[in-house]
Amino acid sequence: MSWRSVGLAAWSAVLAALACSAAGSGGDEAAAGAAGGGGASGAGATAGRGGSGGTGISIDGGGGGGAAGYSDPGAKLSEAPACAPSDLDADLDGDGSSPNQGDCNDCSRQIGPGAVDWPGNGLDEDCSGTPDDEPDCDAQAGDVASADPVAAARALGLCRLTTGASWGLVSARYVKADGTAGMAERSHGLLTGFGSLTPRSGASMLALSSGTAREPGQPGYQAPVEASGSPPEGGAAMGTRSAFPPGYPIAAQGCGLPPENSQAFDSAALEVVVKVPTNANAFSFDFNFHSAEYPNWVCDQYNDVFATFLEPAPSGALSGNISFDEHRNPISVNAGLLAVCEPGKNQVGRPYACPSGPSALVGTGYDAGAATGWVNTRAYVPPGATVRVRFTIWDTADSNLDSLVLLDHARFDVGVEDPATTPIQ
Repeated sequence: MSWRSVGLAAWSAVLAALACSAAGSGGDEAAAGAAGGGGASGAGATAGRGGSGGTGISIDGGGGGGAAGYSDPGAKLSEAPACAPSDLDADLDGDGSSPNQGDCNDCSRQIGPGAVDWPGNGLDEDCSGTPDDEPDCDAQAGDVASADPVAAARALGLCRLTTGASWGLVSARYVKADGTAGMAERSHGLLTGFGSLTPRSGASMLALSSGTAREPGQPGYQAPVEASGSPPEGGAAMGTRSAFPPGYPIAAQGCGLPPENSQAFDSAALEVVVKVPTNANAFSFDFNFHSAEYPNWVCDQYNDVFATFLEPAPSGALSGNISFDEHRNPISVNAGLLAVCEPGKNQVGRPYACPSGPSALVGTGYDAGAATGWVNTRAYVPPGATVRVRFTIWDTADSNLDSLVLLDHARFDVGVEDPATTPIQ
């Protein structure tokens, strides 16, 4: 739990409830001002990158209580509070909308046209007129080689497009590690399976790779490593060099060699801009990182890296990155999350227990490499804010050997936390 305490949400809810009970007694306006002021709004961070197929946007900043004056929400509702506001033009609960602007319950900031409709509780949080009606994101598999980044966002789990006051996807684009245009088309793919692995949610999952984002046997596939050689080399040279994201490369704890500071090779990324629901303060997604760098190049300066850059960056992020292990190592063959592998050591004697064994690697092309298995990243996002998320993978210093990450089941939730990435049991 970060310093953004849930106490703000509880206090805000109390104020809103008092205001509802005092409707007509002159208490509405005072409570609306207090409930909406969950914390001083921070200075907005402007991201002006346009790139191919995108335009610059303004990213909302947020203080301790969230962006645009919104206070952090509390727990999900199990029932809707009774509400009879006297002023239909006032935003009593501070969620950005008044009753005349579509807020069907102005006594709870968990309900309004900017809210996500949590499934299974029988409530109509988004005021659409129908409870539990969030759209089914990717019921049908997408084309593996689709060049449409919005289709990639759908496969990831982000399928609602923002309109009016609603939350949802603002834009999506394929870019390189530093956010510039020019990603190789074969470095992204929409997969229905990867060896024995299947999507965490829906019919497709997004793959990003420093080589080819394909399963063996699919058109465009190229092996991430040569079949022979000591040490093995190979992999696909995608020709997509870029600058490193600010603050990178970062050395992993316990590795004797620092990462080489030249360029990010074979970089690939999906960048999405999303308006956060007004009743959520956590963003979460699942991923599974595979690499052919194991075991020969562990702790070397050439390792591939997967990172997730969130803007505005929450407290505790690693130079903007929210995906790292418990020792704050970026995701690579040097991270403590590596679990799917054959136990082995590298040239500096770094042991790996490989608790999950290598069986899940069969049929992926990374059969002799390693993977994290499915893990989950979760981080704070300001309620109602517009945020930018860049899921990115790159090879440090050269194009030899490849890595691939599967991404799926992106969703919003409640519970304010510093960034954390943990195995899925």
